[in-house]
Amino acid sequence: MVNLVLTVVHVAFILFVIAMGFRHGDARNLSRPADPSRNPGGFFPHGAAGVFDGAAAVYLSYIGYDAVSTMAEEVERPARDIPAGVSGSVVVVTALYCLMAASMSMLLPYDAVRALSRSALHPLRSHESVSQPPTSLKKKVL
Repeated sequence: MVNLVLTVVHVAFILFVIAMGFRHGDARNLSRPADPSRNPGGFFPHGAAGVFDGAAAVYLSYIGYDAVSTMAEEVERPARDIPAGVSGSVVVVTALYCLMAASMSMLLPYDAVRALSRSALHPLRSHESVSQPPTSLKKKVL
């Protein structure tokens, strides 16, 4: 029961982020970088290699569908239910991940996210505040 409640809260939070991203985001952020002099623009700024690099980086986000396969002993018809459960969970997670990535990308250009994450990971080495975007991005993003 606790697992069900936590899953519902988790999915509700993801749906909230997706809704806010599409409502308050700017579609121009999908194709224009915050700093065009240093980063390429366009819808696929780093080409197919960039897409595959990103896919490889998020491959492990699909953890959870393996939990469906561990329940094989608890279902009445495992030959039918396990493949349907695994396939269904992969489809749902893929759809949520794609919507989340699109909505988050609309909120901030990809190169601004990279600059902010660097300052958040190394706040003591960063010369700028973690709570604010780098000064080179403030004017363009905010």
